Amino acid sequence: MRIIGGTGKSIKLYCPAGSRVRPTSDRVKESLFNILGSTIKDAVMVDGFAGTGSVGIEALSREAAFTYFIEKHSQSITAIYRNLNKLEVYNRAQVIKKDILKGLTWLVKQGVKADMVFLDPPYGSRLLLPSCNLVLNEGIVKYNGILVLEHHDKDYIHRAGVPIFDQRVYGDTVLTFLKRTEP
Repeated sequence: MRIIGGTGKSIKLYCPAGSRVRPTSDRVKESLFNILGSTIKDAVMVDGFAGTGSVGIEALSREAAFTYFIEKHSQSITAIYRNLNKLEVYNRAQVIKKDILKGLTWLVKQGVKADMVFLDPPYGSRLLLPSCNLVLNEGIVKYNGILVLEHHDKDYIHRAGVPIFDQRVYGDTVLTFLKRTEP
């Protein structure tokens, strides 16, 4: 696992041995950032179910302004901090040690409005729909902002009236891109 673009290109990221983390593959991550293109520059991002933080750290490497990492497991939080220090971007990040729904609710209470939200729940966890609905219904992602879901190809996506503007399939992994438009 490594950073694939930007200022930290080729830096290897730390992933704890024997952890339950299923990091986003380099192939999927590369596709994600090719689709997002220049929209990531100066963006505020939320990396939900952050794991090792590889997606949010990739965004920071590609000049995102700030990333919020939501993760509840101590081992993964240690990995996020180690990886932020490797890239020296800890001043443009905040790690929120909470489960996803509490972390997203915390963002709402703080008034955070993100340009992009990335959610990659554990497959089979049944957390995709509640977290997706919370992001959309509470306006965590700004109007004209992007919600990206990494999910199993069998997962149902409830869009709450938000159109899918792109979807890519990589084996049993799917990236679904939704754009929140003004009413």
